[in-house]
Amino acid sequence: NILRVHAGSQYSAMGMGDWAVELIWQLVTEARKHDVNGVSIFGEESFVAPPNEANYLAFEEACGLGRENSELSIEKFYANTLDPLYGGSSMATKWRDLYIKGRLLMLGERAKKKHLSYQPLEALTDDPLFLEKTLSYSAEEKIELLEKYFDEVQEILYSMKDASVSVKGRWSWLSNDLRNMIYIVSKKV
Repeated sequence: NILRVHAGSQYSAMGMGDWAVELIWQLVTEARKHDVNGVSIFGEESFVAPPNEANYLAFEEACGLGRENSELSIEKFYANTLDPLYGGSSMATKWRDLYIKGRLLMLGERAKKKHLSYQPLEALTDDPLFLEKTLSYSAEEKIELLEKYFDEVQEILYSMKDASVSVKGRWSWLSNDLRNMIYIVSKKV
């Protein structure tokens, strides 16, 4: 028996760069707990974008092919696999929070529909009510928050002078993505 799931993150409300780590982790770990002999997912994008890279790593580790994680602990996955890629303790969670909040601000009402995704992304942030709050924000307020997140990423990048190019690259990708979000929201004004 093999589980083949078309749960590609590119089909979610967030689009091609969706953070689907928790969703993928849940699918694979449940399959393993129920003695499914194999798991296959499709509909994913290239691993070049950090959210997609994290999704692939979650799939790999939950399948038992990545780092040792016999207890299938997503907390251990974040701490031992993702955090080093993002610059240290809790940095992957920080990156995820800024990314998801930015996307929710950009998408607005479209993020609420989630017609093809059942992952409540706002629940992954440090503010589970964030999506509801964003729906009442004006475009100017959204831009102000996006600029705040952009500045925060710039400060993090500045503090990572000695980090590897790949760690800085993930934060630079987020910086660029936030800049694009600011532009998109500004065009809706």
